[in-house]
Order: sequence, then C-alpha cells, then structure tokens
Amino acid sequence: MKIKRLFCALAIALAAFACTPAPQPAPQSDQTPAQEPGDEPGDEPGGESGVTPGTYTIDFTAQEYANQQDVKILEQDGITLEFTNAKWYDNGASLRLYSSSTMTVSCAKKIQKVTFTFGEKDNSNEISADCGTFTSPDWSGESGKIVFTVEGQSGHRRVAKLDITVGNADAPVDPGTDPGTDPGTVTPGEDVLTVAWTGVRSGGTYYKWEGKKGSASSAVYAGDTANFQDKAIQLNSKNENYGIVTTASGGRLAKVSVVWNTNTYTGSPRVLNVYGSNRAYTDATELYSASTQGTLVGQITYTQNTEVTISGNYAYLGLRSDDGAMYFDQISVTWE
Repeated sequence: MKIKRLFCALAIALAAFACTPAPQPAPQSDQTPAQEPGDEPGDEPGGESGVTPGTYTIDFTAQEYANQQDVKILEQDGITLEFTNAKWYDNGASLRLYSSSTMTVSCAKKIQKVTFTFGEKDNSNEISADCGTFTSPDWSGESGKIVFTVEGQSGHRRVAKLDITVGNADAPVDPGTDPGTDPGTVTPGEDVLTVAWTGVRSGGTYYKWEGKKGSASSAVYAGDTANFQDKAIQLNSKNENYGIVTTASGGRLAKVSVVWNTNTYTGSPRVLNVYGSNRAYTDATELYSASTQGTLVGQITYTQNTEVTISGNYAYLGLRSDDGAMYFDQISVTWE
C-alpha cells in the first residue's frame, strides 16, 4: 500500500513539472532606441550654416592666377575674401595687397583666428583690423566679418596664404551695403519673378538687365535671360553668361520655388542650380566661376521637384542652369 502511494506521489510531481511553462525571454520593446548625441539634424557638424568648424588654408599660390592678374573675390570652404586693390605676381609668388586697400574676410560661422603667411621680399606696411586683435601675423577674436587694411601711402604687402579658423557659432547675416540697400532696413518677404517682371521682350534673344526690385522684399535682382513665347523666363548654360542674381539683399535666403513651363525638355535632366552667398553679386557671369559663384545650396530638377529650402545663412541668391535650356512660368524667392 505504501509503495502504491509513493508511485502516485511521484506521478503527480512529474505531471506538475511537465505543465510548468519554460521561462520566456523578456519581451522586446518596440520603441525606437534613443538617439545618440549628434543624431539630431541640429547636432551635425556645421549646424545650420553648412560650414564645419575647423581651420582652413587658402593658398594663393594654388589658384593658378595669371601674372599681374587683378584679384577681387575668392570663395573657398564657405569663406569669402574680397579685395579692393590686389594683384597676383609670379615674382615672389604672392598676392600683393596695396597701400590703403582692404581685404575683407567673411564666413557664416564666426571666425576665431586668421594667420598670414607672407611671401618673399615682403614689405613692412602695417596691417590693421576693424575688430579683434591683430599682432602680425595673427589675428584673433570672434567675428563673422573682418576688414584688414594695409596702411601707408605707398608700398604693399605680399601674402602667400591664409590659415583661417572658424568656430561653431553662427555669424549674423550681413545684408551688405550695396547702393539702395540700407542694412538696417532690409525688408523680408516673398518675391515673385515672371517674364513680364524682367522686362525682357520676346524673340528668343538673351538680354542683360539689372536694378529690378523684388515684388515684396528689399532685394534687388540682375540677370541675363530670354523671353519664351511671352510666357516664361528662359535660362541656359550656354556661353556661361545666363542666370539671375541679387545685388542687394532681402534678408536671409529661406526658400526658392518654381513653376516649370511644360515646354522644358524632358529628354535629359534639366537642373536649376541654386547658390547662396554672403557677398553681393554683380552679374550672372559670376555663377560660372568656383571663386565667385558662392555655395551650391540646392538643385531643382524638372519633373522631380519644384522647391529648395535653404538651411544655411545666406544674404544673396544666384540661379543658373546646370546644363541646357529651361523655362519657368514663375520663380518665387522667400526671404526671412
């Protein structure tokens, strides 16, 4: 009897063991893992301006200038240099900055340091800066724009290269000092550009125009465009002349949108290049040189997209065809 009871107890224990569910792994969360620092768009190197903090070398000896070439503007790595009286000379392999002339260095990020490397047989004219501290050959401070002046009534300085350090802080937009534009009274808004607004008559011939005020903002436009059938603004990359630029600012460039004319060719991509700059343009030819075209901030491709939102801080706009003819019923430019 005792043996029978023992077997019954054993059977009950085995049955209980068999019915006990096996341990299950902890359920997986369906939540997206938290982003690591730097994953957010605002944490990307360069922030909104698109310029990555660091030190950049602008080497005048690598620019392939012709002997005694006048140098007015140089744009590289998001940094703009503007000169009032400068020439490149093979003799001494340097850019000569003449007395009483200026060199303006600007960037969408605040500049923290500028180091000059002078060329052979350099002269002794003093150099001054309108901000920060300059103790040759180094400038230090924090500014989005520095104006260096070569002092004296004669002579020059010979500059071979510049090392420019930019930080992480965005510089305020400089709307420029072009005639007719008071930087303190820049008016933002959405400008609408049409073929009638350009004043170009029909016939297929390209005409150069300038001084066109924006329909809503304080921006002033210039261009070299054609009139397509009294319906559309026509652009082309041929001859490297054609495009639209701003010579005065409407504030911060925020967005460019277009209404494509359906006669635009579809056999190969037709792409509108959108450039931003913190230097005022003078005419559309500047859009065809890497040293003057500014920063390519976006592209609008026929049948694919109709607008570009500008994330950086730019005060001036340039538009040109990347390749081939294209037609626009309307181009809208938004300034903030």
